[in-house]
Amino acid sequence: MASLEELIQVAGMNGIAISAMGIGKRMNETGALFLRMMLEYTSRTIIAADPVVIPLLDRFTKVLIQDSTTMTLPSELVDVWRGCGGSETSSQSSIKVQLQMDLRTGAYEMLTLHDGREHDCTNRSSIDHIPAGALRIADLGYFRLADFTAIGNQGAY
Repeated sequence: MASLEELIQVAGMNGIAISAMGIGKRMNETGALFLRMMLEYTSRTIIAADPVVIPLLDRFTKVLIQDSTTMTLPSELVDVWRGCGGSETSSQSSIKVQLQMDLRTGAYEMLTLHDGREHDCTNRSSIDHIPAGALRIADLGYFRLADFTAIGNQGAY
């Protein structure tokens, strides 16, 4: 996570004069909503690489890799992003970022934000849009037998 000094420095490089107090005042629900909208907007930009030429992967329409990461947020955002608890040294607010990308092209297929306390297996959006012929690879945190049935019913693997 960027330090307060780094945030002030980046703002200054972009012609924005702001103090530590000014940043602190914006650590609220409106600021969190703005950051969420900005991340979702920027993630719509197509990021892709040259297609991977691996004959083994040619049998699939897409090879979808999925994982998540959790980031701690300031405790002031607990009403916006609920974490898993907290103590004197940790925050009660965190955010989970879910990412699914196509290994064949490097394109992001899905990027969503959730409360830090949300378990990976509750993320339904990751299986609802898998095209026929695609292969989805995820770790055991996403394991649900019902999801295997849904993916199979879509003609995917």
